[in-house]
Amino acid sequence: MKLTEEKLDSTLKYKGVVIDVYNDRVLLENGKEATRDVVRHPGGVCVVALNEDNEVYFVRQFRYPHGKVLLEIPAGKFDKDESSLDCVKRELKEEIGFSDFDNPIITNYTDEVKEKSGKTIHNIELDFIIEANKENINITLSKEHTEYAWVPKESELLDDYIKAKLLNL
Repeated sequence: MKLTEEKLDSTLKYKGVVIDVYNDRVLLENGKEATRDVVRHPGGVCVVALNEDNEVYFVRQFRYPHGKVLLEIPAGKFDKDESSLDCVKRELKEEIGFSDFDNPIITNYTDEVKEKSGKTIHNIELDFIIEANKENINITLSKEHTEYAWVPKESELLDDYIKAKLLNL
């Protein structure tokens, strides 16, 4: 048993600014047909900026789906044909006015997901940790963010995934 499904056809149901939604008709291994809803997204990066005091940089941003302002690490989606490192630098520059760092540590890596035809439906996602010297950063918030905070890496505000990565540095 191979546990595979063969795409028979794909219909674009929604073309969005950030995502596209397709309805695919597939052939199951047992010969039956089924449908699959597929969300295609360009992928993106998340960046943990860790300073010399072992604090993590966060920004506050209103998130429409939640209906409130959230405290989050800088993140963003890939621009067309953009490398992971270029995306990290662009997002940090856009979100906090900071792009002067060397050798980010990759802490998570998710490979490309491709259809059988070779078309990419989900790009690489990387999480990075960078060293950020507070004295060398002139914080300039983007229009999307209301304020920022440096939060101790042991703080309860950090989720378990981020804490595990930071506490093992």
